[in-house]
Amino acid sequence: MNTTKTFDFIDNGLHFKINGNHVTVSGSVLDNYDGFNNMFHDKAKCDINIPAFVINNGVKYAVTVIGQRAFSGCANIVSVTIPNTVTKIGRSAFFGCSEMKSVNIPSTVTEIGEYAFYGCKRL
Repeated sequence: MNTTKTFDFIDNGLHFKINGNHVTVSGSVLDNYDGFNNMFHDKAKCDINIPAFVINNGVKYAVTVIGQRAFSGCANIVSVTIPNTVTKIGRSAFFGCSEMKSVNIPSTVTEIGEYAFYGCKRL
């Protein structure tokens, strides 16, 4: 198992990677840290609410990107709410989230990567 840390800090159960004055959502505390961010299938169903802003070490950051494979394989996600600060959803960000029934994508999102919602068969 690869234990390379793919995030800089955790806030409200989500992993974030700092990119200048902005942050990227890179996963969830429910991930198994193998670099592929798969949630265990026996976990309870959940809703993901991505915040518009997070604070780390007293610095406020806008959440602007949902990273590549951030929630890939997280079969227990039922819904996702994305704030209007997000402009990009990375490649395979929600790949294989087979239980996802709804996602709120604001008009500020101008880029959605390939396979971002591939395998989300309930959407």
